[in-house]
Amino acid sequence: LPHLRDLSISVDIFDRSAVDDFFTLLSSCPILSTLNIGTRGVFNETFERQSLSITLPSLTNFSISSSIGVFADHLLRSLSCPGLRTCSFTANDSMGAATPQYLRLITEFLSCYETVPRPPLSDLTIRFEVPYASATPTSVLAGCSTALTNLLDRVGNNLNRLRLCELVVQPDLIQRMTILPGSDGSDVLFPKLTELDMLCLCRSAIGPESLSKLCLEMKASRMASNTPFKEFRMMMMMK
Repeated sequence: LPHLRDLSISVDIFDRSAVDDFFTLLSSCPILSTLNIGTRGVFNETFERQSLSITLPSLTNFSISSSIGVFADHLLRSLSCPGLRTCSFTANDSMGAATPQYLRLITEFLSCYETVPRPPLSDLTIRFEVPYASATPTSVLAGCSTALTNLLDRVGNNLNRLRLCELVVQPDLIQRMTILPGSDGSDVLFPKLTELDMLCLCRSAIGPESLSKLCLEMKASRMASNTPFKEFRMMMMMK
């Protein structure tokens, strides 16, 4: 299918031949511009985990909604998509809560494994359907927060829209999004951001009132800038 441009597909990850056929299909679509992937079925232990090498130079829109982390890992390690503009990662409930490893994998995928220093990404969604358990070790939460910050540092320069759900952030991330008096806003994180939707856990000792103040100050500074928010929703839960 050398002329195929748009593909939406649900992959039966229990069926080894279906998975192999899926990757064969991707290999035969060199001008694919939109790719939407879902998964169904139960994980098959015979699934081949060795990464492939498939370059999709024309792909600008990519989304994956996965129930199995191993398949998502295999897919993202197999694809090289240097021209992505819109990207959505949804981890269904059976994948559990976010992990530092998966967030680092997303970073590597978006940077084409260090070959694209500043990806042209303008729209990013990272959504986990399962929140962190109350007993989640502090080390895991800290690792997730660091991994997310590193990810956003790598891809945030051109973002217009950002949506995050059930992730861990630190107050300094919000501070870095705040435009200081006298600044033109070019030196902040996400200088072009106009749409923000965050439902996240905040690891902080500053207290809910101080955190709420930080969020309000960030919003006010952006609304007074040359690129004010068109859409804004932020809900931060304390940890």
